[in-house]
Amino acid sequence: MTIEVGFGADGGDGSARGGVLAFYREMRTLGALKPDSAQEEIIAALHALGERLEAYRPMPVADGFGGWLDRLRFGQRVVSPPRGLYIWGDVGRGKSMLMDLFHQTLSTHAKCRVHFHVFMREVHERLHMLRRQPHTFAKADMGDPLVEVARLIAHDLWVLCLDELEVQDIGDAMIVGRLFSALTERGVVVVTSNRPPKDLYKDGLQREKFLPFIDLILSRLDVLHLAATRDYRLGRLREGRLYLAPLGPAAEAGLDRLFRDLAGSVAWFGFADLCEAALGATDYMEIAARYQGGGDRGDSANDRGHGVGGAAVRDLGRCVL
Repeated sequence: MTIEVGFGADGGDGSARGGVLAFYREMRTLGALKPDSAQEEIIAALHALGERLEAYRPMPVADGFGGWLDRLRFGQRVVSPPRGLYIWGDVGRGKSMLMDLFHQTLSTHAKCRVHFHVFMREVHERLHMLRRQPHTFAKADMGDPLVEVARLIAHDLWVLCLDELEVQDIGDAMIVGRLFSALTERGVVVVTSNRPPKDLYKDGLQREKFLPFIDLILSRLDVLHLAATRDYRLGRLREGRLYLAPLGPAAEAGLDRLFRDLAGSVAWFGFADLCEAALGATDYMEIAARYQGGGDRGDSANDRGHGVGGAAVRDLGRCVL
């Protein structure tokens, strides 16, 4: 697995440039971003959180074995972490981009930005590993392996940025509340989603067991609506040729040209490689974690052109638990 986070006290580049708000305005001045009052409201909230994090130093995470380190910390004043943020809005409004800017400009290295589904997949993998190990923990609360997973995450992270929170799997729905409860006691969580909290896992199985997670979000995270009207993703799609037809030398040359222009951040697959092979969601998430865009060669008998779909395969970011 690829580690995308560095661990330590400080060393980021946010302070030198005035935080995420200054960076956002600099990008607007340079023409990299277009003026958007709704985005600037969210950036202001992210900037305020970044300033609160500058003054925050979390308690060291207990080793969990009731040893000398735990006893040494006994009696220390518990410092509550700042409230996190839950940012929701329609697709294409810039939620992920704003989170990326926030993560990039944080001065601490103890941070991670990861797609929610990749994160939950790794949580389930770690839970499986812990359940296979002999129970050797001395403290009573270590009987819950989910608490231990949260402890392992918080050991190295102060700030966890989760992109595109969407709960559809009942396995995620049954554990996410307990997981977030433990995480928000130990650090700051920033979330983006296409849905307001009240609509998460809507009509899902045993949703009544999921509802405490919604209450947890409302009590520990500030909920912000990114109410931008422009769909930037759709705008980018309209600016470029994403489907080249008919098959032939001209389409091949066009796809070659696009691939060279984007070299280093995209992958080129045959249609059969992606759509006719025995692949599942985990395989596609692995591809998405490695590349910012994807190209599809129309080499299937059912395909009549070439597609270049950058939105289909995205850089999701990863962190190792």
